[in-house]
Amino acid sequence: SRAHRALVTSLECALADILGGVLDSVALGADDDFFACGGDSVLATQAVSRIRTWLDTSTVAVADIFGARTVSALAERLTARDE
Repeated sequence: SRAHRALVTSLECALADILGGVLDSVALGADDDFFACGGDSVLATQAVSRIRTWLDTSTVAVADIFGARTVSALAERLTARDE
């Protein structure tokens, strides 16, 4: 079993709250896989809608969650896109 790695950045914390919220309040760590924790394409779509609202952007897509399945990887992907 893998150790639960704590969230580091404010972006990771916000994404964990959003993703955990669509997973019925699952507490996600930085390396927890969204889909392994019960996520599916419908929940990914809901998460993207919430992330878009929170970030006030339309550039986040469901493909981002499929491509970056953990909070940490998703935060890195979104940060790299902003640079």
